Amino acid sequence: MRKLFKSKWVSYKKIIWIYIHMISKKIEKNIKDKKKLFLTSETNISPNKASYNAKRLESQKSIWQILKRRNSRLIRKLHYFIKNFIERIYIDILLCLINIPRSNAQFFIESTKKIIDKYIFNNERNQKVISKPNQKKIHFISIIKRWSSRFSTSSHHPHSYCCLFSLSSHLVY
Repeated sequence: MRKLFKSKWVSYKKIIWIYIHMISKKIEKNIKDKKKLFLTSETNISPNKASYNAKRLESQKSIWQILKRRNSRLIRKLHYFIKNFIERIYIDILLCLINIPRSNAQFFIESTKKIIDKYIFNNERNQKVISKPNQKKIHFISIIKRWSSRFSTSSHHPHSYCCLFSLSSHLVY
């Protein structure tokens, strides 16, 4: 985020520099044009007319007056330009601040989704394990059923259930 902000800041600096550079070039061009209008190459020594240096001094004064007027216009416009520039910076900062919680929320949602998916997957695996009956237990139960069916059909051993205790321990486990 800081790199993004710095790059935008640098681009705004470049924009301002280009804007100021263009304005200064225009001012210099206008100054040169005005100098050409005011300065003449003829030098008269007559007392009634102004000399070359006097004309030059007069033209420099008028150039400064033009610059003052232009600078005052630029200063008036510069206020709005700076105001607009600061608004752009504030908007960029605001957008960056909005994107930070959005990215954090997105990360939070993705992480909770992963945790929930993992929990569901583990539950499904556990359900499969629970749904599979233990084969040893089934084998043991089938043995008991066989024995009980034998003894229940035989009428001459009424106390045959006590023989079930004689089963070996390896069948139990």
